Amino acid sequence: MASTKQRLLYLVRHGETQSNARGVLQGALDSPLTRRGRQQALDVAAALRARNVLPALMLSSPQGRAQTTLEIIREALPALKGVPARIEPCLAEMNYGTCQGVPLASLPFDPWTPKDGAARFGGETGREVQLRALGGLLGVMDKASGNVLAVSHGTVMSHLLEALEPGGEAPLAIENGCILVLSYSQTDRSLALIESVAAPRR
Repeated sequence: MASTKQRLLYLVRHGETQSNARGVLQGALDSPLTRRGRQQALDVAAALRARNVLPALMLSSPQGRAQTTLEIIREALPALKGVPARIEPCLAEMNYGTCQGVPLASLPFDPWTPKDGAARFGGETGREVQLRALGGLLGVMDKASGNVLAVSHGTVMSHLLEALEPGGEAPLAIENGCILVLSYSQTDRSLALIESVAAPRR
């Protein structure tokens, strides 16, 4: 049975990819990590080590860039070697439909706060992303036996924060390699942001 103690969710944005560096929208498409992106994953591992984070479960978005980021973190932290890990569909990046693979500067909407812009091109709405991300993560945290480490994507993380604080202040900048630390309350089945750990500038 899952512990009733407070559990934390360490939600990480994957390291920089070649498409990120070129200013191209990825969405459900994929792109390899750059050298900088691999270093960002190592920086995440160092930040987790400094906080003595030992999750009971590790999750990754289905996209390869997230899986590679988690693999680098795991390799850098021997204590994680025996921690179970799995792919979690709710962490997948927003599907932008036919806008995927298009230069960011050419998009007819803001890719970080697309609202329903992507839906006009066969993609998801912001609300759909919020519902799957929040619903899926609450389900994970309900059953987790301890803290959880998860690697996801910028737009998903932005939409999740908006769902947690609708109408709140402007969303945080979700840079590659940043970590959002969220607390989970089993009593009212909720998540709350308690810290944002920025990736080092390099």
